[in-house]
Amino acid sequence: MATGFGIALHDAGLPVGPDRCERLARAVTVMGATTVAELRACALATMVSDPGQMPTFDRVFAAVFGGPSPFRHLNLPTAGRSYERPGRNPKQDPKQDKDEGKSLHGAV
Repeated sequence: MATGFGIALHDAGLPVGPDRCERLARAVTVMGATTVAELRACALATMVSDPGQMPTFDRVFAAVFGGPSPFRHLNLPTAGRSYERPGRNPKQDPKQDKDEGKSLHGAV
């Protein structure tokens, strides 16, 4: 999970390498993350190094884990490339607008 998400962030242009993936895996284990919101908190703390990376992080997180971006109502600039989960068509597979309390089991 941590490696796949790290690759997606790297592909989207963030400076994410194996070290950050390892930190995310440790944070999820130490925190005992069981919800998407808890996973997001761990990922945010370990994968983002600059506030300017937030829109890209948020977009990739939503694509990978199916949750909406908390910044969806803001008009933020977008990066040149974006990541979409392979084989997923958002028009055919709409996701819920809330991820609070959503279990991580089956999220990846």
